[in-house]
Amino acid sequence: MEIHSYLFGNNLQIAIGGLPIDSTFTRIYISENNFTVANEFIQEYKSNLLIKDTRTWTCSYCKESSPITITSCWNCGQDSIKTND
Repeated sequence: MEIHSYLFGNNLQIAIGGLPIDSTFTRIYISENNFTVANEFIQEYKSNLLIKDTRTWTCSYCKESSPITITSCWNCGQDSIKTND
């Protein structure tokens, strides 16, 4: 799944103290035709946060270990093949 997006404000943390805190938040912009897919991704992410699962899987590409609750390797971005460590 690929969602094209634009990040705005992701480098404003350097201004902390000089700007109101809410102006330093990162904003993510997507096109309207990606809204449904992006919203499904967010809902899946939120539901995964509630899972108390300590299992991990190992990326077949870079061999890094990631929590079972994420679907792509945190290190290289490869999709998981859900195999337990």
